[in-house]
Amino acid sequence: GPAFYNSHGSTLAAVMRRTPGKAREWIDENIREGNFPEEVKENIRGFESVESLMEWALRGGEDAGGGRGTIDVIYVATPPGAHLQVI
Repeated sequence: GPAFYNSHGSTLAAVMRRTPGKAREWIDENIREGNFPEEVKENIRGFESVESLMEWALRGGEDAGGGRGTIDVIYVATPPGAHLQVI
């Protein structure tokens, strides 16, 4: 949530929504509203499955230039009862 990506030294790198197009829609909306710093606007990724997000994160994440980043935390924002089902 916002507490993570607004924390010093933290950068929001990716968002996942199961509904096709919704992750990108959320990202674009927040860029338009000026909610992200430049580093997030340039590099944030959208995913439509937990599997694709996890594969990307396990590779260390990739920035827009093809370089490797570091993924230290994945925040699961689903109802607690659904966590095991999703993962």
